[in-house]
Amino acid sequence: MNVQQLCAVLQGCLSANQQERKQAEAILKQHELAKGYVVNLLRVASEPSVDLSVRQVASIAFKQVAKRYWEAENDKPTQVLAAEDKQLVRENLLEAIIRVPHIIQSQLNEVLITIVYCDYPEAWPGLLETTMAHLTSNEEARMHGGLLVLRVLARKYEFRDDEERAPLTAIINSSFPVLLALMQQLVASPAPTPQVAEFMKLICKVFWSSTFMAVPDVLLQPQQFSGWMMAFHQAVRKPLPWDQMPQGTDDRRKWIWFKAIKWVLHIMYRLFNRFGEPRLCSPGADHEFGKLFETHVTSQFLEDQLHVLHQLTTSHYLSPRIVNLALQYLTRAVELKGTYKQLKPQIEPLLSKVVLPLLCFDDEDAALWEEDPQEFVRKGYDVLEDMMGTKTAAANFVTTVGQKKPKTHLPWLMARLNGVLVAHDAAAKAAAAGGLSVPQQLARQMDGAMLAIGSLSNTLKARDPYRSQLEALLQAHVLPAFASAHGHLRAKAAWLAKEFANIQFSEGGEGRGPVFNQLMQAVISSLHDSELPVRVEGVMALRTFVEELEDATPLKPILAQLMDSIFKLMNEVENEDLVFTLEVIVDKFGDEIAPYAVNLARNLTAAFWKYSGQADGDEDGDEDDQAAVAAYGCLKALNTLLDGVAEMKHLLPVLEEDIFPIMVKCISSDGQDVLEDVLELLAYFTYFGELSDRLWSLWPQLHALVLDFGVDYWENILVPLDNFISKGTERYLTSTNPNYQESVYQMVHHTMTGDYDELNVIPAVRLMEVVLQNCTGQVDACLQPYLQLTLNKLATVENRLLKDELLLMVANTLYYNAAATLSILQQFGATQQLFGLWFQCIFEHSKKGKPAHFKSQQDKKVTILGLLALLVVADASLPAEVATGLPQLLAGLIRLLLDLKSQQDAAAEAAEDDEEEPEEDLEADDGEDDDITDEAQLEEEDAYMKRLRKQALKMLRGETAEDDDDDDDEWTDGEEVVGTPLDDIDPFVSFAEVLGQLQAAMPARYQALLASADQGVMQALAAMTEYAAQIKQKQEAERQQQQQQQQ
Repeated sequence: MNVQQLCAVLQGCLSANQQERKQAEAILKQHELAKGYVVNLLRVASEPSVDLSVRQVASIAFKQVAKRYWEAENDKPTQVLAAEDKQLVRENLLEAIIRVPHIIQSQLNEVLITIVYCDYPEAWPGLLETTMAHLTSNEEARMHGGLLVLRVLARKYEFRDDEERAPLTAIINSSFPVLLALMQQLVASPAPTPQVAEFMKLICKVFWSSTFMAVPDVLLQPQQFSGWMMAFHQAVRKPLPWDQMPQGTDDRRKWIWFKAIKWVLHIMYRLFNRFGEPRLCSPGADHEFGKLFETHVTSQFLEDQLHVLHQLTTSHYLSPRIVNLALQYLTRAVELKGTYKQLKPQIEPLLSKVVLPLLCFDDEDAALWEEDPQEFVRKGYDVLEDMMGTKTAAANFVTTVGQKKPKTHLPWLMARLNGVLVAHDAAAKAAAAGGLSVPQQLARQMDGAMLAIGSLSNTLKARDPYRSQLEALLQAHVLPAFASAHGHLRAKAAWLAKEFANIQFSEGGEGRGPVFNQLMQAVISSLHDSELPVRVEGVMALRTFVEELEDATPLKPILAQLMDSIFKLMNEVENEDLVFTLEVIVDKFGDEIAPYAVNLARNLTAAFWKYSGQADGDEDGDEDDQAAVAAYGCLKALNTLLDGVAEMKHLLPVLEEDIFPIMVKCISSDGQDVLEDVLELLAYFTYFGELSDRLWSLWPQLHALVLDFGVDYWENILVPLDNFISKGTERYLTSTNPNYQESVYQMVHHTMTGDYDELNVIPAVRLMEVVLQNCTGQVDACLQPYLQLTLNKLATVENRLLKDELLLMVANTLYYNAAATLSILQQFGATQQLFGLWFQCIFEHSKKGKPAHFKSQQDKKVTILGLLALLVVADASLPAEVATGLPQLLAGLIRLLLDLKSQQDAAAEAAEDDEEEPEEDLEADDGEDDDITDEAQLEEEDAYMKRLRKQALKMLRGETAEDDDDDDDEWTDGEEVVGTPLDDIDPFVSFAEVLGQLQAAMPARYQALLASADQGVMQALAAMTEYAAQIKQKQEAERQQQQQQQQ
């Protein structure tokens, strides 16, 4: 297809006739890999004589073909473009980028990114030289193209580690001197054209990417260092052409000059944040740069931020991101001793003229509140808005000043804020008397004052005299605001009440008292407000009040109304926090939620389907993320609901009816993001409820999950599988379609023979143990394949936890059928090596003298029961190497029993001493900077980093925190353990009973064991026998007591 034919087909893609468009698109699709096709697309896109719309279609098609076929994907047999075509594209792409209009240039730039990431420098070695030639051509279009290419080159290496960043050094060394000279010309240019701003922006982007991971050596050269820093200083001081600024809100935010200054401020803040304290910098180039920065730059950059923000006081508009970055810089400056000293005289004027006004409700807020309340709510809870917005940056500055310099600035600040509160309340009373509303400006100032006070909540709650005044502040100023005629004040009142709901109230303490109850009632009333944002803030606040509520009885009569209000709100706005409030309510009321459980579950499932549908749709990415989080919140709430009503057997089938479709959908790749919570739902139903046919039908999905990507979720998958096997043993054993026993083997085999993290293999081993423990005497055919998988894995295992689990698996097979297990081990020729490893692990101890293996009580118990089964194996079935090792086996049993007894005693003692430590009433740290505080912080951070490095090395070696001899929390018995068929078996009693059996049935073996035992073993043997008798006596007394109670 030649160029003329191609233009005709591209024109067809623009046809109003859908059929013609589809035919044209199909033709393009057919020719994607045809020789010369991609080159012709580039020719059409860059040809000025062709219609612009056709060129645009050509550029888009060019981009798509390049992205699909420039390079084969990893592990995928993808076809690629012809080498000759790729070379022609590389030779002509830069010239095309230079000559085409912006609408085409943006598409070609995407192709440039693709090619650079694939080909540079190996297949495109001359790119840098060509780029530098364009950059030094003094031709504006070529210089702009050169900057675009440099940006792509630098960005390729922005996040690469040292080993991969070698080509970046050549890029920096070649370009930085040229870029600096160009930047100096731009900031000195008397003509503030958009092109000047565009060039400044691109240069800053190149600098940003080039210096992101490390300081390049060229920046340590005095001329380069001072030149760049001065250029940035001059850039933010350069007078802006305010007459060129667009008038529309969106347009002026995107003004090219704001973008340029934003990138300068971005660099300033990162340099200050990273190098503002040289002693915190890494040794070498970073530390050297930090010393230069502190000496020559820090003070000037600080003044530059104040200069930028000063423009707000002269009625100039600044984009939110510029204000945000300048405030971030100043917030960090408050935290550092040197910069705070310089900033200190400016803090109160800055608060008064810039920061507090930024916190106030403004015209943009009001317009959004009226025109799109849903969007107002979304922005208020959007993480990205939080990071980049002006209000958050201003609030963070207030918070930091209050925390770090409370003695110096907090009295002035609180007096200023209190003046606003008093003025507003006086105006509110006067307005009420005259039947009017508070003036808009004063209401907005009140909104800002409340936001500032809430931002200071942690400091105010911790320091005198403020904490003793909070209740009065809430009663005098916040409660009346709930009745304000201004909706934004009602919303802010709910938010501020939430921030202080956990204070100590004078009458009742936390979560109690008249003022607490009045605030909670006001919050509840706000759920019925006419304004959507007020209702949303009310629900958010309600969650905190319910959490703090000492006695939930007063809410019981209105519980149904509260939940209905929340569900109605969930239909109006997508916000995960609404769901989390429901979860808190369900958790607070526990089983008392039962009368509402079915309706609650149905509403939550309906909300889940709504949110998950939006998350799967083609909407905006941020909105998709919010919907996905809200869907996740619904599942969390459902799990909390099931936790509260799990014991109510009559409810579970009804709840299962509503929740089952969610489990069907999400126990698959479709539910990967929420799989853990969905599997938790299934765990509740399979453990507490009846195993319905519907639940059993999910087994094949669990099977498919493991064989697909589910190995990472094995721990979660194991729980319902365990429940199926332990509660539905007969069906598990007898079913042939599906064959559950074969399914277990396939899942375990897939995991234990695959290349997976060893920690992820542990649940597969435990599943085999579940089968053996629950199917005693009924799965003899499983012993050989199970043992083969176990022994094969033992031969290569490195992780201590997996090694222990594999040995526990052997213990389970011995407990299941010791003679058959020994016979299979003999067939494999593994007996001697296995028992050698096993006893090595039993006797191995840490430096502190604690067991190095089988650390939990359950692990010791299973090991003991497995070894006990060996003691009574008939002589004919006992291999010689095992028979000769019986004395060692007895010593191992004694060692395990002694360790278990010590562990049980320690656990019992800890349980007795497990009382809450008295709370210390600590005065908050003054936060005033001093060298002692800084040095202590440095020492603490250094110790913390050493611990992190130590743990990271252990993880790389396949170890865990349990492998650390310095870790006293070696045992996991404090964690909740799922019940097993072995729970009712006492290992000490079993030990005594087996010895009794051995003495009666095999006296010669019994006598030989005793004869080989040393004095220490004999003493321990007597002690364990006596202890077992005490346990048995206690068990008998408890049994008789139960019988008496039943009579």
